[in-house]
Amino acid sequence: SMLLGHGVRRFHHDHKVAGKMDRLAGGLLGVVKVGLVVYLARQLGEIGWGEVFTSIPRTPWFYLLYAGFYLCAPLCESVIFRLLWDCPARRSLPALIKKRVYSRYLLDYSGEAYLYLWARRSVDLPDRYLLHGIKDNIIISSSTSLLIGMVVLLGLLYGGQIALPERLLQQDAVYVAAAAVAGGSVVLLGIRFRRRLLSLSRSALVSLVGLHALRLVGLMVLQVMMWATAVPSASLKSWLSLLSIEVVISRIPFLPSRDFVFMGTGLEVSGGIGVALPALAGVLLTISVLEKLLNLVFFAFFSFVRPDGGEKVEVDPAVLDEG
Repeated sequence: SMLLGHGVRRFHHDHKVAGKMDRLAGGLLGVVKVGLVVYLARQLGEIGWGEVFTSIPRTPWFYLLYAGFYLCAPLCESVIFRLLWDCPARRSLPALIKKRVYSRYLLDYSGEAYLYLWARRSVDLPDRYLLHGIKDNIIISSSTSLLIGMVVLLGLLYGGQIALPERLLQQDAVYVAAAAVAGGSVVLLGIRFRRRLLSLSRSALVSLVGLHALRLVGLMVLQVMMWATAVPSASLKSWLSLLSIEVVISRIPFLPSRDFVFMGTGLEVSGGIGVALPALAGVLLTISVLEKLLNLVFFAFFSFVRPDGGEKVEVDPAVLDEG
């Protein structure tokens, strides 16, 4: 009984320590986010809020392209989970949009935890199969993102399509080298330990790689088109330079508020890439506001309205044999 009592006290002590660490991490994350907001507010204030607001895109093409950019990732993932779980897009799309919100505004991969809980309620498959599908998708998505980002940066750097200050170009070269080493290591490890790391069949894995590559390239193309439509006076080289910054920032793991970091960095280098500061500020601010607005609207709507009617998706047993 003494040992049991000691174990219980130890458990409570460890639980309290873990709770304090979680609160400390959450507090530090909050401080970082507040600091980013203050920093951006000061930057935009120095430009002049009037100039920023008059530079907000007026063309409807910008907003149509943004709608495609916003929906590109969840639509692609709905195809992926149709392949993995035989789950129709109309059932998975609301959950995938909520997953996006969780991952962007809480912690990386918190959206995947939500998706697993949703799938347990909504898809008639064993828990183990659901976990394997989410885990394999994370690994393939991260690896493909790293490799596509590396290829794009190498192409832009060595094709002379990046117009940034020498200091930033040197930093980009370091990031590219690090990404090349990391990407090569991931590929080699993936090939060597594929059967231990991944549970899906080879054909399913090839399909996932292709879909994620298509998603990433599509997002980059839509992004550049969106920027170019908003500020047609800027050159394509300017937008490709901005894209290189976004590629680097988006692949830094566990970075809080990536959109704020990207916006701040973009404003810092606006002169170097040849885009007028108020115009770039107006575009990036509009994108940030649109994203938060759409996330709020979709999250609120799908939190109160369940298009699936609460019934589980009936899955063809052949799906289990293909995994």
